[in-house]
Amino acid sequence: MSLRGRARALRAEQRAQSAPGRCIGEALTRTQDAIGREVNPSVYPPDEFRAKLAARNHFLGSVLKGEKIFLIGDERELGRLAEE
Repeated sequence: MSLRGRARALRAEQRAQSAPGRCIGEALTRTQDAIGREVNPSVYPPDEFRAKLAARNHFLGSVLKGEKIFLIGDERELGRLAEE
């Protein structure tokens, strides 16, 4: 396994240590394998996500306007999260 592959596996393992991270880590690993490149997630608790939206966070706005590959959930779920 290459150094990059080992680093990716280590990061996935570290993310898998927490309950929410376990689900995300497993989904990330499958997705990275499927698309053949590394995925760098930004994970926010719901309140922080809404606060960043309200503050018009540039990064989050760019991500929401761009193409997305949903590992968990879908566009409707994302919209509901933003509205709560």
